[in-house]
Amino acid sequence: MKRTLLLLIVVTLLLGACATQRQKLSAQASMTFKSANVYYQNKNLEKALEGYLKVLESRPDHVISLNRSADIYMYYAENDSTVRVEFNHKAYKMYAQLLEVMQTFTNLTDDETRTMREITDKRESTWVRIFKHGEEQTKAGDYEAAIQTYELAARIKPDRIEPYVKIKDIYENNLNNQAKTEEYLLMLYKSKPNEILLVKEIAAFYYNRQEYTKALSFFIKVREINSNDLNNLLNLSLCYYELENYQEALKVTNDILAINPNDLSVLDNAKIIAALMNNTDMAIDYAKRILAIEPTSYNYLAICTWLSQAKRYAELIQFGEKWYAFEPESKDAVQFVILGAQQTKNSALEKKYSDIFRKMK
Repeated sequence: MKRTLLLLIVVTLLLGACATQRQKLSAQASMTFKSANVYYQNKNLEKALEGYLKVLESRPDHVISLNRSADIYMYYAENDSTVRVEFNHKAYKMYAQLLEVMQTFTNLTDDETRTMREITDKRESTWVRIFKHGEEQTKAGDYEAAIQTYELAARIKPDRIEPYVKIKDIYENNLNNQAKTEEYLLMLYKSKPNEILLVKEIAAFYYNRQEYTKALSFFIKVREINSNDLNNLLNLSLCYYELENYQEALKVTNDILAINPNDLSVLDNAKIIAALMNNTDMAIDYAKRILAIEPTSYNYLAICTWLSQAKRYAELIQFGEKWYAFEPESKDAVQFVILGAQQTKNSALEKKYSDIFRKMK
């Protein structure tokens, strides 16, 4: 806190240097201002604030009074949770007004420009504190108050999507009000149709409610905004899958693999979708890619099973022998080789692996 107060004093001194020359006060306002400064220096913030606000009644653009009033409000807000939202809001508006006044000054010095940056930082800090107080209220279970806090944060900065998402989360996760959640999301979407974070939220909302047709349109919208969003492409594929549109599901899955060809979970999805499309050859191709990346007993079993069902016995022998070399104790591997040998009339190979099988425990 000491460091913060020191910073506020430095900023005020810099403001004083520019304001004294640029702004004049009436005799009465000047006396009130001087008294307020004395109170401020003696840390009687209540009397100081009273004086600065009195000055602002006659000179609303007085930069030092604006700055010190805002500083005091921010100090009170930091130390008293009951006024945290109200006083941070007051401080925000005063810092914003202060910046507007300083922007009208001509021939700004380097110090004045630096002071404006510092005031901008303080203004942004008050918004962040309002937003974080909403998080604290949510954590404490005071959901209605949290919604009001987030609504204020949204009014202050209409371009920030985070407060709206937080309100949606409260309605959805804490108040279990699905109708209100949907209403809020669609209201936001109407005003921000290209806000990707919001579109994702709506898509996830409908997907989690198993309203896949509605979710699909929003996942498609996300892809239009960012075609390389892998997580969205995966969700889009899953949406098509749930709607049993396997052709589109596989198409999107292949789009993912074009970006990340070695993603095992996506390759496995592609294998499953191909199987559901009764495209055994395609399923085998995906199984081969999976095995090349991750040679495990499970993956050898999968591809040998597929090859057996497809009656591709020459390849069954090939992968069965690779499996046996990888895992000499696997009876399944040996039996697949024997099956392939029998179907291809390779009696020598059949005898070799039959002898191996008989010696296995």
